[in-house]
Amino acid sequence: MSQDAPSLRTRLAALSTRVQALTEEYGAVALGVWMTLFIGTIAASYSAIKLGFQVETTAGSASTLAAAYGFTLLTKPARAVATLALTPIVARLTRRRHALAPQGADPAQAPVDVDPN
Repeated sequence: MSQDAPSLRTRLAALSTRVQALTEEYGAVALGVWMTLFIGTIAASYSAIKLGFQVETTAGSASTLAAAYGFTLLTKPARAVATLALTPIVARLTRRRHALAPQGADPAQAPVDVDPN
């Protein structure tokens, strides 16, 4: 390994700094994206295990959930990168949706499929 290449610790620290900056800039949107990815990953993992991947224990559902959670923890770096990539896009779509809502209207009732062009 070359001495010019950043260490794993340095790269993880940089990723952590970027995630903190993202949270400060986008707040609830970043948290929502993170939680959506987390819940989606654990649900998909649980379903995959239930539909065919074998977990050999006598604990049944508890072991399936534990295995799904374990896999979800392994995907944390990928989910962090996905959060960094998706949060600005989701924030832009959210702002656009709120901008399309009529003045004085509830933004939650804004049309979802309106073409901004």
